[in-house]
Amino acid sequence: MAPCTSALLRRFLVVVCLITAASSPAFAVIGVSPLKLDVYARPGTPEPFYITISNTTASQRVVRLVVAALGIDEAGNTHIIEEGADGPGSDDAEGEGAFAVQTTARQDEAQQIVSFEGGPVLTLAPKEEREVTCLATLPPGSLTEHLAWIVADPGPEEMPLYGNTNMRLAVTFRIAAQVLIVPGVKRRTTDADGNATVTLERMLRPNYAVSVSDVQEIVPEVGVERGVLRVEGILNNRSNTYITPLIQARLRNMTLRRTVEEIVLTHGISFVMGGMTRRFGGDFMSSLDPGEYEITVAVDLGDGRPPTRSTHKFELTTAVEGQAGASQAVLTVLPVNATVNIRPGERSSGEATVTNNYDETLRVMPDGGSGVYADWFTFSPKSLVLHPGRSRTVRIAIHAPGDAAQDVGEVPVLFVPTTVNGLTFPETDAPRMNVTLRVLPPPVSSTPRDR
Repeated sequence: MAPCTSALLRRFLVVVCLITAASSPAFAVIGVSPLKLDVYARPGTPEPFYITISNTTASQRVVRLVVAALGIDEAGNTHIIEEGADGPGSDDAEGEGAFAVQTTARQDEAQQIVSFEGGPVLTLAPKEEREVTCLATLPPGSLTEHLAWIVADPGPEEMPLYGNTNMRLAVTFRIAAQVLIVPGVKRRTTDADGNATVTLERMLRPNYAVSVSDVQEIVPEVGVERGVLRVEGILNNRSNTYITPLIQARLRNMTLRRTVEEIVLTHGISFVMGGMTRRFGGDFMSSLDPGEYEITVAVDLGDGRPPTRSTHKFELTTAVEGQAGASQAVLTVLPVNATVNIRPGERSSGEATVTNNYDETLRVMPDGGSGVYADWFTFSPKSLVLHPGRSRTVRIAIHAPGDAAQDVGEVPVLFVPTTVNGLTFPETDAPRMNVTLRVLPPPVSSTPRDR
């Protein structure tokens, strides 16, 4: 192979994968738990917290822990800024990697915010799990929240190139824990029955204020098969603290005077820091006829006040095919969407109604998946038998751990059907109930804590 070709392969065939809390593929060689946590610390005083690093392979691994800072680009969007262009352990440091080069000042700042009691380098035996003591230190006198990531980097792994067993490339699978550091003290008490109560004493009383701007519809181009109507906008956080907003949109046909569809809008990572802007968006899947429409965007901060709303009216001149049309499914689950607000240590419950549309008796098993929040869900009954045309109610209970971090995420609850004789159905025949799970902060004490 020519030297120039070899250099190009070395330079460009280094794949860096940052595995976030939203996914943890089976091929990951390193595990981190928990993937999201909140730490409450007094400014200037190191506050210990703990994460567990696990080696999932059958060989010894040297893992380096790197603190990644929060970066803000010119558009106001957040992104991770790490120590090197391709991160630690990479041969390429010229800036074409997955992460932007961080200045020395930013590196020092990140390392001062989060440090490791035993140092940042771990040598893990095969299948070993090790608890790491971390120290969160806010600058003295600071009343500002800090958002950081602890990235576990096991170094490059050689893998064969797909379709060519003679060529191998270096792949680095990283996994990161998201850490939110808040000025304050978090207290947890447990009663005689084992029920945990978490309260929060902040250094600064939160002052929440948001606004929504630049809401617009995006109509699919003519000729696009099964195109959908999209809505986008900008959220402005004018609070003196971070927020974990739940943003929803309602599409209303003004000609027929009826609501067409309601959806939850995504906006990147769940946090929006104070003084920042964040672009949000989402797709309406319904088929739409030409006419007058109205989109109402509602931002709920979870503080008990009415949501902040913004209304956008527009005229649709061409029909939108949408993606809502489908043949009748094997099962029907209602409601299709649900929103649950819960605090650390609390419990919540709800119900779903499952109907058998098939011409045979089916056994149905609810499944909370394998995501971050799967262990929070329990179902009663765990399995149910439905005769053709019959419906039954499934009770869904959710229990948030006492140390649960604030977050907003969607948990797809599947209802997997099989016949009583064991015949299975394609995965697409398992209907799902989309649960928007919102973890609120613990109750705040009546008076802010002194510095």
